Amino acid sequence: MNSSKKCKDCERIFPETREFFGQYKNNRNGIIKIAFRNSCRECMAKNTQKHYVEKPDLLKKRLEKRKTLEHNATGDYSKADIEKIRINLDDKCFFCSKELNNTGEIEHLKPISRGGSNDPKNLTLSCLNCNREKTNKTLNEYINWRQERGLITRDMAILQNSSQI
Repeated sequence: MNSSKKCKDCERIFPETREFFGQYKNNRNGIIKIAFRNSCRECMAKNTQKHYVEKPDLLKKRLEKRKTLEHNATGDYSKADIEKIRINLDDKCFFCSKELNNTGEIEHLKPISRGGSNDPKNLTLSCLNCNREKTNKTLNEYINWRQERGLITRDMAILQNSSQI
């Protein structure tokens, strides 16, 4: 049974789960602590939005950088490539196996920001939550991140046989 946690911003009480709170990792004096943040996901999103409203130049700079990285990335993919990936994944998130129901987000296994390409061999599909958590982590970094938190990770051996990795 999960305990509950009060958001420090909105003061609402939610179950202390990943659905409602993001997590952080601290390493102090060799002691590693992984815990839930003190702000709920909704408040974190509002704080981020507020930051970009107050500092539009930072948002513009971030979006321009992303556009440049995407423009310079090698490779290309089609709707047919994405459908093939969806079929290989049995329409489930590459990372957590959540049903995608013909949705999901295109995920770069090696992020464009770290030299990844748009080649179909570098792409997969993920649920919104996994896509947001992975950010610019490499595949191995994200799998390690999930394992540190005791999160279910899809059987990668199955995916290797389907040429997804």
